[in-house]
Amino acid sequence: DLVDSFHEALKIREACFGEHHPEIARTCNNIGNLVDDDDLGMQWYKRALDIRLAVLPQHHPDVAESYWNIAIHSDKGDAADQYLLKAYECYYKSLGADHPTTV
Repeated sequence: DLVDSFHEALKIREACFGEHHPEIARTCNNIGNLVDDDDLGMQWYKRALDIRLAVLPQHHPDVAESYWNIAIHSDKGDAADQYLLKAYECYYKSLGADHPTTV
């Protein structure tokens, strides 16, 4: 199935790039998008965020994407709001106020 294919891709990418690389984060994020279990998906989103915070500038659009995914898949109101605010701040600082993603 598709999730299994992404897990295989993750193993290959980890062998090529190591565990802390933007491509690893992208693959983790994609697995989070694909899994049916919300808790498991959240684990993948948080892994992607941890990697991105370690290897990218703190306001990089990919960091914002991770914050966004965590926020929209969170069932905790205040925490979700904080992640949405972080996502917006990242997009605003990296893309500017007039970019379609920010607006």
